Amino acid sequence: MAEDALTSGSSWDRPLNWRSYEADMMGLCEMKAEEFRLLGYEEVTAQDVWDCVREQLKGEVRLHEVVSQIAGLHVDKFMNRLTLRAYKGQLEDDPFAHFTWRVSPPPES
Repeated sequence: MAEDALTSGSSWDRPLNWRSYEADMMGLCEMKAEEFRLLGYEEVTAQDVWDCVREQLKGEVRLHEVVSQIAGLHVDKFMNRLTLRAYKGQLEDDPFAHFTWRVSPPPES
């Protein structure tokens, strides 16, 4: 009797070729970025989402865990990551550069 490929130990022991899933992962990240853009965070890209998820993954992970992290990413966790990186000076570019900051003079007494 032949063993089913899904139940045989040998098929699960092979390392996962992540490159074969790269387009699918980036597509999922793009959908999550679009969700954030609908919530008003217009500058979010798929690469931003992927970078955030990648920082959360430690060690050896399974495909379903990566998909779960992307799908379950909340905008508050994403913004907390950006805020912490800004405090640490780790942002590649300034996400607030497009804002005009005004400093009001102190009220005269």
